[in-house]
Amino acid sequence: MEKELIKEIMEEWEKRQREHEIARYKDEIEAFRSWHSEEAKCKIISNIRSLNRLGVTGIDLLACHLENARLENIKLAGGNLFRANLRNAKLIKADLRRVCSSYADLEGSCLHDSNLEGSDFLETNFQKADLRGVNMKGAIFMDTDFREAEGLTVEQLSLAKTLFMSRFDPGLNGELMKRYPGLFTHPDLQK
Repeated sequence: MEKELIKEIMEEWEKRQREHEIARYKDEIEAFRSWHSEEAKCKIISNIRSLNRLGVTGIDLLACHLENARLENIKLAGGNLFRANLRNAKLIKADLRRVCSSYADLEGSCLHDSNLEGSDFLETNFQKADLRGVNMKGAIFMDTDFREAEGLTVEQLSLAKTLFMSRFDPGLNGELMKRYPGLFTHPDLQK
């Protein structure tokens, strides 16, 4: 009986410690959110990795400046990238499922083999990004810029929910319009 009580107390203590750690890492991200410095970027990356180790993925990176960040194998499923600067970031094999990413800058970023399934990208910049092997199944791309993106294929984009008002290089755009014209309609008007 006493052992069970001690076990319950220890489990409750560990749970509270974990919750405290999570809150602390999120508070630190908040504190460095709009800073434009190398130190702030390093602190945010460290906190993201710490949260991932604790099983937290739905991280709010609203307006975070992570240009040139090394975020390989990062898990941000369900997170927020609204107005995040991820220009030239290394997001290789990143889990970006169900991410909300409006007005984010991913120009020149490397998303090789990343998972964007079910994510929502509104006015996101993927110009010159490396998109080889990226899973785009069910993703919403509205007014998104894919010009000069590397490794982007018709097959990848055909799995998206919509490409409404998105921009592509002329050859890719023509092939998409020919084979999948329905992808260029607003998602609310799709059958």
